[in-house]
Amino acid sequence: MAVKTPDDYMREMMEMHRRSSASAEHTPKPEPMTRPESEPRPEPAPRPEPAPRPEPAPRPEPAPRPEPAPRPEPAPRPEPAPRPEPAPEPEAVIITPDATPDETSFGWLQVTARAASQAQPLEGVVVHITKGDDLLYTLTTDKSGTAPKVKLPAPAITNTPVQPFSIYNVTAYLEGYSRLKSQAVPVFSGITTIQPFTMIPLAKGADPDKVIINENTEPEF
Repeated sequence: MAVKTPDDYMREMMEMHRRSSASAEHTPKPEPMTRPESEPRPEPAPRPEPAPRPEPAPRPEPAPRPEPAPRPEPAPRPEPAPRPEPAPEPEAVIITPDATPDETSFGWLQVTARAASQAQPLEGVVVHITKGDDLLYTLTTDKSGTAPKVKLPAPAITNTPVQPFSIYNVTAYLEGYSRLKSQAVPVFSGITTIQPFTMIPLAKGADPDKVIINENTEPEF
């Protein structure tokens, strides 16, 4: 076998290179792979519009409260019957027909009125002085609770066994207080008798025309 020289090796290498280049030229280059066109993504289906919320049913209007029935007007209280005006002050009735102003057979009577609780004077107390069925005086107390002093017939003081005094009835009245009557009030000749009244407030529901009577005892000598 012949020994190859370096030139031989060179020529062989060049031949091999040529052949490989020729085969490479004739070998069709593979067409570059084309990416398949991606199919268009389907448009997302539109979200359905949310169903509108049903309008809340209107609340029924509350039934109007019935107007309260008007309170009946209280029946007017009947006006109290007016009390009769006190009779005008009459002149003193002289019980002894033959008595004259110059005689000493007269005495005097004065009435006072106080409140029961505070013992304060009461003004406007109406006082009636009577003897039997005869009205002798109608008086009214002043701010000091005192009625005018009045002159009344009384027996003259003698040594005879005759009752030395006359007796009278005295009634006192003031609205809001009980009627008081003092019977057999003695009046002496030439002397002033003081008849005090302690007025009692009228109790609730009490009869204003009821008279509380105080019977005086005859003085002893």
